[in-house]
Amino acid sequence: MACSSAEFSNELLAKLSLDPPDVIQFEGVAMLQYQQYAQGIPCVAFPHDSLTLALERETPENILHSFRLALNRLQARRLERIYGSFAASVFVAEPDALRAKQIVPSARIFSSPNGVDSEYFSPSGRHLEPFTVAFHGSMGFSPNVEAALWFLERAWPSLKQRHPRARVWLVGSNPSERLLSAARTDADIVVTGSVPDIRPYLDAAAVLVAPMQSGAGIKNKVLEGMSMGKPVVVTPLAIAGIESAAAGRHVVLANSDQELIDRISELWQEPELAARIGAEARSLVTEKYSWKNLADACERLLRSVAAGEVPSLD
Repeated sequence: MACSSAEFSNELLAKLSLDPPDVIQFEGVAMLQYQQYAQGIPCVAFPHDSLTLALERETPENILHSFRLALNRLQARRLERIYGSFAASVFVAEPDALRAKQIVPSARIFSSPNGVDSEYFSPSGRHLEPFTVAFHGSMGFSPNVEAALWFLERAWPSLKQRHPRARVWLVGSNPSERLLSAARTDADIVVTGSVPDIRPYLDAAAVLVAPMQSGAGIKNKVLEGMSMGKPVVVTPLAIAGIESAAAGRHVVLANSDQELIDRISELWQEPELAARIGAEARSLVTEKYSWKNLADACERLLRSVAAGEVPSLD
């Protein structure tokens, strides 16, 4: 759980006393504890994900981890009761908002998805590398490591057997030793480590995959891939929070390891299908998940709280 900083607390108090704002936005779970210094100023929490839900989705690796996980879940539920003292709390995915509402039924809880910079994450039209699949994100982050290992263990051997030219790119910083070890045993598994720009990898990959098995909130990696005009093969958890995305049209949903293998193989063999899904995905992102539209909704909520009105994203 988050630790407080006396230095930050004192600086916050000084700034609020000198020039009190109309409303305070607390960004991220770690910052919620500083609401106690708000001095009567209305506050809005933007925790992004439900910490409780994320921990409930985590699978213990052994008995010790099971005990530690149970303790962390208890602490998370206690921490998230703080939402009742905020004028409003906004999560990036509806499942996270619903879990928070279960913990604090009296709290004003909303969901508003993350957006993506669709101009930055846009297709360049570069040549696709055939039979490639890419997964991107911080490769030291537990849910990403779990997803990557799940893919390598459950899907990659069959894909490689069907398509001997297949390659997988795991793109992101701080790769775990288990991922590096897998790459050392198979030259077609590329673990990039930190790269200055992920877009060339996403752009060149024939297919993107988000095989998430744990975690909470909305998966920015999926929105980024969709914005790049790529077909993204997702597990149900990976698409949570992106309610407007229709399976088979904007994304490709796989409910099992066999379905994931079959869908990736199908997209490799049918480039026209892959291109059509990618184009639909980008169209959806620019229409529904642009930063401009989502920022306007959050601004309306902050203004309503500052004015003492009932909070609303509408």
